[in-house]
Amino acid sequence: MLKRTGMTVRIATTIAGERTVIQIAGRLDSREVPELDREIRSIVGRFVLDLSELISADEAGIKRLRELASSVAELRGASHYLQILLDVKEAE
Repeated sequence: MLKRTGMTVRIATTIAGERTVIQIAGRLDSREVPELDREIRSIVGRFVLDLSELISADEAGIKRLRELASSVAELRGASHYLQILLDVKEAE
């Protein structure tokens, strides 16, 4: 299933084997976090967030990614830049 939200982000959900993968591409900002949450509500159990095409995220986006990683999601493919943002926020 492919969802477009605004002009800043693309959220695509696929099934890979027994695992649901949500790919986030573009820029995840506070306006797009609710759309990501709507997409996640339909998933049962753990899932993968593929961040390989995510360019940037604002504070709300980073916060939500961290929350998901600590509970129900495995983060994959984050760029070095995004990984630094995720790590910095984690340390605070």
